[in-house]
Amino acid sequence: MKRSSEKILIGCLYKCQADIDNPENVSVVLKNAAQIMQVKPVKECYYKYQPCGLTYVMIIKESVIMFSSYPETRSGIIYLSSCRLDSDLKKALEYIGKELKSEEIKIFFDSTVML
Repeated sequence: MKRSSEKILIGCLYKCQADIDNPENVSVVLKNAAQIMQVKPVKECYYKYQPCGLTYVMIIKESVIMFSSYPETRSGIIYLSSCRLDSDLKKALEYIGKELKSEEIKIFFDSTVML
């Protein structure tokens, strides 16, 4: 049986100046990040927490993009994964950080996983 691979990147955005609690704003940014990754979005959903916070999931043909915001600390966690080994996840993360006006981006996990 042939084994599959998946590229996975988990990062954190700190001191975001953009509205990271706005699902419409996050949707535009993640759709553009999907283009950078060369993947095709097929479904999106989100949950808005009260009084603040947002979890946004974009299912892509090749895997998933997830973002959770923490407006009280102006930070967010991003999970990018793709079975397209030519997807540039770091470039997508840098784009997301730039668009959400993050002052600092940290990568906590960046690897290709054999499944």
